[in-house]
Amino acid sequence: MSQTTQQRLDAYIDAEARILKGQSVQFDGDQLTLADLDTVRKAITRLQSQVSAEKRKAAGGSRLNVTLADFSGC
Repeated sequence: MSQTTQQRLDAYIDAEARILKGQSVQFDGDQLTLADLDTVRKAITRLQSQVSAEKRKAAGGSRLNVTLADFSGC
């Protein structure tokens, strides 16, 4: 069974929460982060857009393709 886009989005949101709780390890002065928060957040944004598009399509909405820009890092 393949995951739906919503299930993938939920998994990324869960991963974000775990990262924010400090999912990293320090060993002999080196720090290893098990997941990259920026990468996860970009995936969340992309998947949220995809979920919205799928919902519009399922509801018979327009086929307008919208891309969101994130300027928070500027």
